[in-house]
Amino acid sequence: MREYIREGDIVVAEIKSVSYSEKTIGLHIRHEKFGKLDTGALIEVNNCLIKRMKTHFYEKHEIEFIFGVNGVIWMAPKSRTYDPETLETMAKFRNIFIILNEAFIAIHPELVFEIFTMSATHKAKDLILPQNKAQIVEFVKNSINSKLNS
Repeated sequence: MREYIREGDIVVAEIKSVSYSEKTIGLHIRHEKFGKLDTGALIEVNNCLIKRMKTHFYEKHEIEFIFGVNGVIWMAPKSRTYDPETLETMAKFRNIFIILNEAFIAIHPELVFEIFTMSATHKAKDLILPQNKAQIVEFVKNSINSKLNS
């Protein structure tokens, strides 16, 4: 394994076993989506905001996402090219994650994508303005309430 990954590398793997006495972790890479992550951006959020899902791999607006139950979200352009439009999209998603984390709202991919669509008229830098943060939080609360009442 040390031939492929080194300390400090970012990997996606399934934890196969944990030995506290030997201080080892057994990893299993059983899928082509698992392995070492090369280029992309990491966002750290409170780990209790990301729940276990059927899949943690998503793609939206040509951006690939991995939602880790450890509170780490990785995103990278599908094409692995970083043009200005792609960077703006990634920055917008990053700011959505930060807003949800600050408001202590569960981070679920469908909700994140819904907020992204709802805020289509805003630039990434405008999302973190206080009035826009409040608007997003209010949107989420209303969305949750309407789903509960349905």
